This record gives sequence, C-alpha cells and structure tokens, in this order.
Amino acid sequence: MALDPITAGIDLATSVISRIWPNADDQVKAKAALAELAATGELKRMALSAGLAQGQIAVNRVAAGSKFWWVAGARPAVLWVCAAAFAWSYVVAPMLAFVLAAVGHSTPLPALDLSAMMPALLGLLGLGGMRTVEKLKNAQGNH
Repeated sequence: MALDPITAGIDLATSVISRIWPNADDQVKAKAALAELAATGELKRMALSAGLAQGQIAVNRVAAGSKFWWVAGARPAVLWVCAAAFAWSYVVAPMLAFVLAAVGHSTPLPALDLSAMMPALLGLLGLGGMRTVEKLKNAQGNH
C-alpha cells in the first residue's frame, strides 16, 4: 500500500478503471491517460490544489465560528453588499427607471460595475452549500 497520497490515488484510480471499463482496450486507454497525468505532474498539482482548498475551508470555519461579530460577520457583510448591488442593478434600478419614465422624468440612474464583485460573490456562494447542510442539521452557530 502506498504511503503518499499521489501513489495511493493512482492505485485507487487504477482499480476503479478496472471495474468501470470491462473492455481491456478501454482500460489500457484510461490507464495510459492516468499515467500521463502522473508523469506531467498534473496529479501532484491537483493534490496541492485540493490541500489548499481544505486549508482555506478550515480557516473559514474558524473565522465563522468566532465569538467576535467583527470576524464572524465579515463574510455575511460582503454577501449583503453583493446582494444589495444585485438588487439595485437587476430589480430596483430597472423598476425605478420605468416609473420615472412613466411619470415623465427620464433621470439617468447610476449603474454599478458588478465585475469586481463577481469573484467575491461566487466564492461566497461556492461555500453556501456548507451553510445549508449546517441549517438542515440544526447545527447553526452564532448566526
């Protein structure tokens, strides 16, 4: 049994390949693709990336569990700012522009550049599934 995660992963993938593809030719092709990934170092990069993601999740969990609202509230604050910007851009501003045009005041409304907020919002939403599981298990923290 391999001690390092890369070799263990390759061993596991090889055994899975044997079960998924009963055809010997397909097995050879899949194992060759796996060997190519291992040879180019792509598997090592993937393992490092997964390790970094796990570390970030651990840091996020500690920050969210803080007793200080300044620390625990940072993530929700960013989410609320992004939600307000989306609400303005896609709900409030179009409706307000319609109402203003209907009453004869064609006042230009400010447009928000959401491209700077999208990475933050998508990062927060990517971790939103963990919060849903937490709510379903009724294991909510200081929210």
